[in-house]
Amino acid sequence: MAGRRRTGRFAESKKIKKFVFDLGKFCTRTLFWTGVVLSVLLVLVVAAVKYGVLPNIERYQGDIISRVATVTGMDVSANAIRGRWSGFRPTVELENVVFREPASTVSSIRKPGDEALRLPRLDVSLSWWSLLAGQIRFAEFSLIGPQLALSRGADGLIYFAGH
Repeated sequence: MAGRRRTGRFAESKKIKKFVFDLGKFCTRTLFWTGVVLSVLLVLVVAAVKYGVLPNIERYQGDIISRVATVTGMDVSANAIRGRWSGFRPTVELENVVFREPASTVSSIRKPGDEALRLPRLDVSLSWWSLLAGQIRFAEFSLIGPQLALSRGADGLIYFAGH
């Protein structure tokens, strides 16, 4: 009987070792293939942005400008928009961006349509982490030659954009 017990325990021990080994193999394979799939998806996203979106970004100029106008609450215009690749980041370049007082301005200091800010060139590098999260955030934001219109009110305070 003692021999049977040892054989039984030995067999159970073998089964447990085999189960642990098989579980380890399964987890390793799963992690490997998950890594492969995520890598392929990342490569596809980068290729889509680099070869699909950036070369055709001028198609989205109206959408981009209207979004900036909505966020800032000002009338915004831009002469040109270009996309390029800089290092490992997508970069968008806007030319002659002008922020004007909105038509709904009720200010004694500035009239509707007055220029508040002119940016001869604006370069923004987009952050990959925010793009992967479905947001647009900037890794780098460069203003080249900004021209800011400030006004001094009757109260002696300096105002930008009528505020």
